[in-house]
Amino acid sequence: MVHAAIDLHLDTEVALKTLHPAGVGDPAAREQLIEEARLTAKLDHPGIVPVHDLGEDEQGRMLERGAVFFTMKKVEGTTLADLLDKTRGSARSPKELFDQLQILLRVCDAVAFAHSRGVIHRDIKPANIMVGSFGQVHLMDWGVASVVGAQRGAAFAGTLPYMSPEQARGEAGCVDERSDVFSIGAVLYELLAGRPPYETGDSQSLRFKALMCQIADVRSIAAWRVPARLGAIAMKALSKDPAQRHPSVLALEGELEEFMRSGWQFPRRRFAKGERIVVESEPGSAAYVIVEGRCRAFKMVDGTAIELRTMGEGEVFGETAVFAEQPRTATVEAMDDVTVLEITKDFFADDEVVGYWMGRFVRALAERFCERDARAAELEQQLHKATSDPTSPRGA
Repeated sequence: MVHAAIDLHLDTEVALKTLHPAGVGDPAAREQLIEEARLTAKLDHPGIVPVHDLGEDEQGRMLERGAVFFTMKKVEGTTLADLLDKTRGSARSPKELFDQLQILLRVCDAVAFAHSRGVIHRDIKPANIMVGSFGQVHLMDWGVASVVGAQRGAAFAGTLPYMSPEQARGEAGCVDERSDVFSIGAVLYELLAGRPPYETGDSQSLRFKALMCQIADVRSIAAWRVPARLGAIAMKALSKDPAQRHPSVLALEGELEEFMRSGWQFPRRRFAKGERIVVESEPGSAAYVIVEGRCRAFKMVDGTAIELRTMGEGEVFGETAVFAEQPRTATVEAMDDVTVLEITKDFFADDEVVGYWMGRFVRALAERFCERDARAAELEQQLHKATSDPTSPRGA
């Protein structure tokens, strides 16, 4: 049970956690509460609520006489479960998906830190993820957490349908970092599909499904088009065999970060060899990132094409016109069959959606290309002077 309380020494609100009155005299429950406080106190991380004090109400002034309690920072916000209820069964906009994945990345960071201290959470689920009004993310309720390899307490611990098969089998000694990987995968699955990996039902049927049934591919049941790469990350984390999952939460976090850097938000366009993607002097409303193939950029000077650069996979062009609101300064033509990501001006206007890193990245490229365009303009002036000077070899 969790109560709001006042720390009289610090004159601040705290959360006070204690046992239900019926469990005050239960030695096992008492020991579990003490263990939760001690384990959580070892985890000094922004995504884990800090424990302030552990004590016993010997006189029964606030609680049942002899009740053990601990106090921790009071966290306010909305659970991820409540946030998912608002979008359940509907398509995600790029902004909604970006925001929800950012929450999951912060959960991964907190769990990875706990793992580095040898602590397994064992009960990761949307209801235990608290999101503050300023973007704070806390992973709550470490009541069934354990040390790696420990055999403590009830072996069957966690919440169906987010627990791993080894948890559902009650194999406490087999529970490790990959068990939390499974639970994070289950949260990701629900984020994408609008429901957990297993259909609702009583605990026995859910436990049977966790042990015996294969999980439906998230892309086959979602009400919207889940990006293939993201769906694959979720299904890998949910492998029944721990050896087939991500080997650690850090590895899962890394794949999610790579996905978010992959340009999944942007439409892809294909151009045939020789086709012009942007044309000099035309207005521009989009920038492009080359996914496959090569392009060349050139300017026309007195009817002659002056090549500026050749570009390949991963390079960006067209951003100068988008940021500067000026006509295209060069023509870009496909040298092979080319695939590009098209990024519109409106997308660049919102760093929260794009991600701060991409805004900085693209702006840096824009500055570099502006310098190149300045050099190209200088070359154009030199060529014009050379062709108009009657004493030059060309004018002779």
